[in-house]
Amino acid sequence: MNMQKSGLVDTMWDLMVDCLGALAGSLAGFFYLEKRGGNGLLSSWIHSFIRLNKKLYRKSA
Repeated sequence: MNMQKSGLVDTMWDLMVDCLGALAGSLAGFFYLEKRGGNGLLSSWIHSFIRLNKKLYRKSA
């Protein structure tokens, strides 16, 4: 029981640091793909899905 006194605060800090790390990683990946032109396998799957499901997506300007 004594070990759980600061557990909530410690867990909240862990979650906030994890979110910042996930944000940094996702931004790094985004800019890496932008630099390469985004021509990877996942990008082609996403474009195929959008092309096959046009009614779900509006074309933006």
